[in-house]
Amino acid sequence: MNESIHPQDMPDNTTDLRRAWKNANLRIDSLEGSVEKTISALRRRHVDSSLQRLRRIFSRQMWISYICALVVPASTYPTAHGNLWLSIAMSIFFIIMATSISRLRSMLDRVDCSHSNVIGSLKAVASVEIGLKRHTILGALTGLPLLAWLFHSIGLDHLPALAGGGIGLIIGIAIGINVKQGIKRSLAALRADLDS
Repeated sequence: MNESIHPQDMPDNTTDLRRAWKNANLRIDSLEGSVEKTISALRRRHVDSSLQRLRRIFSRQMWISYICALVVPASTYPTAHGNLWLSIAMSIFFIIMATSISRLRSMLDRVDCSHSNVIGSLKAVASVEIGLKRHTILGALTGLPLLAWLFHSIGLDHLPALAGGGIGLIIGIAIGINVKQGIKRSLAALRADLDS
């Protein structure tokens, strides 16, 4: 004998389905949050690594400039016929370069790897890039006349010193170009990490 099955006699699984759906959503949200935290942590490490590398480069160049402010005038003073004003000008030049590099380094303090300050950090990186160009122009405008003054003071009666100065100039320019390219690569990597 067939008995009819009424809807009210069927088990109600709606509550269980809703609970399972809610638990699934919670697990998905948890996974998404975990992935986002992992990406954020990796991004922060990359940004911190780039910042530390740039700070080391700027600090090294700054101290080299301060050392040159003492060593270069003292070493060139005898061959430049005791030109005191030239020695003072050379010291001032290297101090200006060191101060400019220190300013570039301080600009990196405005870089923040948090999502809320990405635009501000990118602006800070752009400021460092502009500052690097200004530093190069400042060095050329002040350094080249100073170099011409030095070679003129040495004169042709000190050919070994003149040749040594020329070789030192070539080596210094090559090192400077290499350092600048390294800074530009590090800044590009920093921008990519911030913009990712």
